[in-house]
Amino acid sequence: MLAGEQRLCSATASTWRWTLTRTSWRSWSPRTHTQLSAGVKVHGNPDEILPVVDKLKANFGPQADILVVESSEDAVAFGFDKDNVTSILEEGELGDDDSFQNVVPEADKANGVFYVNFDAGDGWVDKLAADAGEGDPEVAANLKPLDALGVSSWFEDDVQHGLFRMTTD
Repeated sequence: MLAGEQRLCSATASTWRWTLTRTSWRSWSPRTHTQLSAGVKVHGNPDEILPVVDKLKANFGPQADILVVESSEDAVAFGFDKDNVTSILEEGELGDDDSFQNVVPEADKANGVFYVNFDAGDGWVDKLAADAGEGDPEVAANLKPLDALGVSSWFEDDVQHGLFRMTTD
């Protein structure tokens, strides 16, 4: 990961694991897409993943080239900033993160995972609260204690399990 970067969100479906990371929160418009330091990493066979990413790019129309895509032997990363995409592709495993382990304790069995790290980055939750709450300090105060959110599901002994877990500081 780049200096100061933290995992923001992750989701897993079947054998693909998606990880969204970001280094900063900035205003974004089509003209400033490289300022959006967000990306997704998908673990799996690139020969199976890249056609899906190509379909996503096709939906961008004439701006398809704003999506940067890189792959390794066992993963594909994509986003809007080349340095960030390279960093995401090379980084370690999400399962090593303590906040992830706390909210997704059955990750090794999961067939689906969604994860948000509220403490990641440079205060993205505070900035989101300011935007969404239109400056209402109560919104920021309500979000401040949040640490992480995990939603996961797994199948074990003919039973489908689900877990929603949120932690606070």
